[in-house]
Amino acid sequence: MTHAEPIDRAAQSRARRHERRVLFTSHPLIYALSSLAARWAPVLSIPRVGHLVCEPSLVREVLSSPARFAKTGPGALSDALTGVMGRSALVNMDGESHRQLRARLQGLLTPSFVAEMVRQVFAPPLRSLGDRLRRGETVDLVRVAQQLTGRIACSMLGLDLPAGREDETCLDLHRAGLEFASVLTLTRRRLGEARLARARDRFEVLTRGARAAYDGGDERCVPGRLRALGLDFDESRGVIGLLFLAGTETTAAALPRLVALLIDSGQWPALRRRRECLPMALDEGLRLTAAVPVMTRNVVAPTRLGGRAMDADDRVIVLLFQALQSPALLDQPLRFDIGRDRIAAPPPLWFGQGPHFCLGAALAHRELEVALTALLDLGDLAIVKRNHGCASPLPGYGELQVRLAGQ
Repeated sequence: MTHAEPIDRAAQSRARRHERRVLFTSHPLIYALSSLAARWAPVLSIPRVGHLVCEPSLVREVLSSPARFAKTGPGALSDALTGVMGRSALVNMDGESHRQLRARLQGLLTPSFVAEMVRQVFAPPLRSLGDRLRRGETVDLVRVAQQLTGRIACSMLGLDLPAGREDETCLDLHRAGLEFASVLTLTRRRLGEARLARARDRFEVLTRGARAAYDGGDERCVPGRLRALGLDFDESRGVIGLLFLAGTETTAAALPRLVALLIDSGQWPALRRRRECLPMALDEGLRLTAAVPVMTRNVVAPTRLGGRAMDADDRVIVLLFQALQSPALLDQPLRFDIGRDRIAAPPPLWFGQGPHFCLGAALAHRELEVALTALLDLGDLAIVKRNHGCASPLPGYGELQVRLAGQ
């Protein structure tokens, strides 16, 4: 294993402590369940909650076996998603219909399209961010991340940003996305009509502008590309909603946490000097932050997993956060190390696995790469203030104020 520079144990401990506080403050239930599961059997069954799974090989087995562990089923979150987003949102589909729609989307987020979209969309706000930091200002990276991903959302939806209200429009879109995602909870298998109505209203806000872009057929935006791929508008709305949540909301939560990990662990200066470590820094950051820390599946028919018997319609709760920090995955899993040669057990798990591997993974990865590169180019950063918790379905900082070091 080749390190960018010697590992500072005290700094590593500090970085882990802040990350634990982010998860505990944002999602105390997930933190408690992860802690319980890590201390007990590979599969921990809790009445009225489900079967908790955090051992990496079992996590892979669950995510890669849709015939045994389905996204759909009685009381699954997919039922709520269908009632809000329609039947063609991928995440609420299984089997042949899912495979066929996924195959039709292969040409949607090509590397060249994603790279060009992120480059163009991120350039103006990243220039503004650099100007502010060089003037000695303190900036909130949480707000910056929300503005960046809001711009991506506008680009994907084919929306023009109104002059003079660019940032406000982006933040409004981000808030609508959070409100939509917030109705999907771990503790409820069925949603009441009031929560469903709220979700439908937020989803309408997110996608109301996509119709004109779809009808116009402009392939520089996602609705136009979906039309060119042969999807009707109802199918397109579901896919657009999924991409918004998967490719933008996860980035908004992950970017400030990744920057904090690099600064707290003392590895920001090393990464500035050794940019060849950037791919591993991104992998390590995504592994340790686990922007989507929990995934759920429904048991299709009586089966066994890790020696535990499961009945049809039981719920399986995949604790991805815990699995990604398991000694069974790699050596010294709690260490944030940008000098690792590789992750020991490919393929990586942080974007899921199997037929439901995250469709927005390439987009999220590119967003993080471009934003982080721009920040590294500015110099060493110092954290001035932080708020460890946020009112979001995805764990993240509520605030992360930074400035250029020495100013």
